[in-house]
Amino acid sequence: MSIDVELALVLGLFMIGAVVLAIDNLVYALSKRFSRWMRNRKPVPRTPSTFTSTQKKQF
Repeated sequence: MSIDVELALVLGLFMIGAVVLAIDNLVYALSKRFSRWMRNRKPVPRTPSTFTSTQKKQF
């Protein structure tokens, strides 16, 4: 192979690695932001449920 083909292959592999690294960093940043959003989200208020079966019935 000539030096031009080898240089093109090395640069191509470098570009593929750079793209994969950028995607990995993007996914990591989004997952951190999502986990922070889930942690800071206010809990849903629960309504107290009353069970009539546990109450004493008076006859």
